[in-house]
Amino acid sequence: MTLTQRFSLVTCGSRIVALYAVLLIPAASWSDAVISVSSATVTAGSNGNTIEVDLANTGPSAVNIGSFSFGVSVGTNDFTFTNITTATAIAPYIFSGQSLFGPDITNNAGPQFIEAFDISSVPGSGTTVGAGATVGLGD
Repeated sequence: MTLTQRFSLVTCGSRIVALYAVLLIPAASWSDAVISVSSATVTAGSNGNTIEVDLANTGPSAVNIGSFSFGVSVGTNDFTFTNITTATAIAPYIFSGQSLFGPDITNNAGPQFIEAFDISSVPGSGTTVGAGATVGLGD
């Protein structure tokens, strides 16, 4: 297994959100792994707004993932992140029923950023993400 890191930018309203993710998957599979972030319309002063981070396997073969981490940051003080959970709604959570740290997988948080981390609770196993499948990494 190779530790690989990807960066992408996402817009949330008129603000740019930076996202990074680290997954333990074979390097040859990276071109087939797409990380996406759902959009959210956020009103000033509102609470309880959510975004979801998902992983899609767009390749022809299944990949096995044993752990992951990701972070989201914004370039403004207008947002405050509070936590990241396994309660994904768009796609089923990657380690559903086998999360070592869930349901709250927040690893680190500050005024303009938040990070999450989780590992499959079954040593040496992980989750197989089939070709064309999408799984949730956090909400």
